[in-house]
Amino acid sequence: LRRAHGVAVDVHVKGRMFTFSFYQLARGLVDIIVLLQLPGIAMQFVAMYLMGATSDVYRHTANTRLNICGKFHNAVAKMMLAEVAFRGIVGDFSSRIEDLQSLTPGLLLSRLKDVF
Repeated sequence: LRRAHGVAVDVHVKGRMFTFSFYQLARGLVDIIVLLQLPGIAMQFVAMYLMGATSDVYRHTANTRLNICGKFHNAVAKMMLAEVAFRGIVGDFSSRIEDLQSLTPGLLLSRLKDVF
């Protein structure tokens, strides 16, 4: 009886081979630029500093603080002023707003003649 000792080697090759792609590189760079929001920052810089007089207007507007309460009070005051002006034109300060007569061309002409 004969005995043999040894090592058996079995080799399998697996893997993938990659090639460099300029398209994938460009796409990756564009994706990174967009994720970092660089286009928006660039447009804001152009609008704020590189458009001459238009940039001055935009920069002033962008730096203006928004006051919601002030805007609301301003809007309400303008509506009240418009109502009083309309009531003055139609000559009725006591009726409800729904019951006021409409502004006719003849009434408007007579008010304009009074003014001028």
